Amino acid sequence: RSLIYAGIEELFDGSLDKFNRNVRTSLKPAAMRNLTGQKAVLPYWAVMWQLLSAVPVVLSAFSSETHLVSLRARLARYVFGVTIVFCGYPVMSAAALELGRRSAWGAPPSRVRAALTHVGNGTLVAVLFVIWSQMAGLIPAEIGLGRMRRFGLEDWLCLPMAFLL
Repeated sequence: RSLIYAGIEELFDGSLDKFNRNVRTSLKPAAMRNLTGQKAVLPYWAVMWQLLSAVPVVLSAFSSETHLVSLRARLARYVFGVTIVFCGYPVMSAAALELGRRSAWGAPPSRVRAALTHVGNGTLVAVLFVIWSQMAGLIPAEIGLGRMRRFGLEDWLCLPMAFLL
């Protein structure tokens, strides 16, 4: 214990009181902010601001899908539109940013290697996004239109499926 006190006094100009004040006033809030603070590269509101331009596209798609006879199929597409704007785009943007951050970690790569890594990350995220959006957008609508009955999926399952995907 005396060895620890001596080390602390050496770091804080020979005063344990100075150490206690520093721990209680500045160190504790900084540590708590680090543990509970923002972990994402960009905050959610910044991603949503960036993706605000997707809202008119989705609303346009909503108005052009009035030809779908089934109300269930339309509702499934509406759920998909809201989900893609408020969940799909932000999650995939965050995934691309996180992959870029992790691939840039460590020794600095050459310019060519860095470019290929970033193109690869973008391609991976884009492919995953297209696969997810096709599954989440088309499958519930097809169920709602009755085109999946041969697989044992009844029309009413389109809305639960839309919320799950």
